[in-house]
Amino acid sequence: MNPSEVAEATWIRRATERPSLWLAVAVVLTAAHFARLYDGDLALLTDTRYYTYFGTEIANGAIPHRDYFGNKTQLASMIAAGLLHLGGLFGDSGLATVRMGFIFLTATGGVCLYLFHRTVTGGQSVPAMLGLLPYLGLTYIGTLPATGSIPKLVMAISATGAALAVVRHRWFAAGLIAALSPLDWQIGVFACFGVFAAAALDRQAKRALLQSMGAVALIAILYLGYFALHGALEDMLAQTIGASFARGVETGGPLFKFASIYRRLVMHCTGEFWLVILAAAGFVMFPFWFCMERLRAWRQPLVVIAVYHYGVAAFSAIDFQGSGDTMLLLHTLAFFAGVALISVWFAIERSGMTTDTKAWAGLALVVVVAALARPVVSNPTPLFTPDSPPGVTLQDQSTFARRLAPIVKGRSLLVLGPTEQLILGGFPRESIFVYWNDATEHEFARTRNDASGNLLASLITEVQPGVIVASVFHVIPEGFPYAPIDLGRPGGYGVNVFVRTTDRGASVSHISKDLP
Repeated sequence: MNPSEVAEATWIRRATERPSLWLAVAVVLTAAHFARLYDGDLALLTDTRYYTYFGTEIANGAIPHRDYFGNKTQLASMIAAGLLHLGGLFGDSGLATVRMGFIFLTATGGVCLYLFHRTVTGGQSVPAMLGLLPYLGLTYIGTLPATGSIPKLVMAISATGAALAVVRHRWFAAGLIAALSPLDWQIGVFACFGVFAAAALDRQAKRALLQSMGAVALIAILYLGYFALHGALEDMLAQTIGASFARGVETGGPLFKFASIYRRLVMHCTGEFWLVILAAAGFVMFPFWFCMERLRAWRQPLVVIAVYHYGVAAFSAIDFQGSGDTMLLLHTLAFFAGVALISVWFAIERSGMTTDTKAWAGLALVVVVAALARPVVSNPTPLFTPDSPPGVTLQDQSTFARRLAPIVKGRSLLVLGPTEQLILGGFPRESIFVYWNDATEHEFARTRNDASGNLLASLITEVQPGVIVASVFHVIPEGFPYAPIDLGRPGGYGVNVFVRTTDRGASVSHISKDLP
């Protein structure tokens, strides 16, 4: 080997062994990728319109569950409320701040994933980058957070954060971080179970369990205490636990939702389905990581991640629904796709190639995967609802809200679904919003002994609103004095609007605050 070849070989080895440089690349790439997905004119759609609205309610003084119905725990809504206040300090309406805040959280999740993979592979940056790229390649992971507040995001991020705390045997911190997961969605309890399982494997298991369980208990006491202090504990438990039993009824169909999952993945992973296939391979490979001698020292953080991600996969298989569930599942698929790629890197390391050839092979693999994953280049995956076909913008929804405003003026309002109209229309807080699904109906029927078989009819009878704004698939039951009003479909956006033909006045102060 001549001197120039020696110099080149030295350079390539050094390039792959500079952790600060690779971390900087990971941070910049992740930030640039998710910042690319931001668009201030994205429509408010799917779950983000609900939880962004909930955030506005909390920012205006509402108590979750007591003042509005929510069948998921409300951490995402509380974060949105904080971001709305932050936006107000800078003279912003708040929605842009909410969107940027949740994009920042998503990017933070990517950096945490990179650090996790770098840790368990012995501080190596090349496999860590391979573990990060699927997170950036599955663009839908960032699509929903780019539109607003979305539950389940903090849940996925905190599981990785808890595993990083376990790496350093910071059991109290691990418990605190893991406890955020079930506050974002009840199923996040898998992150807590993962930390407890890892603590049980510690040499000082009793101490680790006491610290981690104590931290989780502390967060639970603070959370429950908040609702108890505001007289909302019973409502919170009924809605997040009792009403959640009605959740699985919404999709119906067979016990296992594989066909539904496949349809959603095909819809939201256009050009990215190879990562889904790779994730299936990683799903099978990951248990073998526990048998590898080189990973023996990292068994505890691997246990945290395994309990969480296999738990999410199992729950998705039996209770998979819509857009939010797809985003959460893609976080898990991104992890397992990273496992598959890192396993390829392990195979390269075990090969008979020279050290320098292995370094070149690792860099080449990173370049190929990055080219296929297309971080930064990818556009947001199109979102749509029955009210909003692809291409509808926030401006279209705002135009509709302006047309709706004179109709609502002086009348009470009942909203069945499209809460973006409450956000964009500036309607008074006394306006009533009902997220009318099976979980909501379950809670409504539970709290109304005199409710008829037609729960929507019972709801309208109780509220007697002057105006009803409903998603396109809602039909007002026969016999009610409501006439439809055509406000057009700006950009294709449109919801059903019904005005009471015998308006009974503008006041809504009589309406019960416990209405779901």
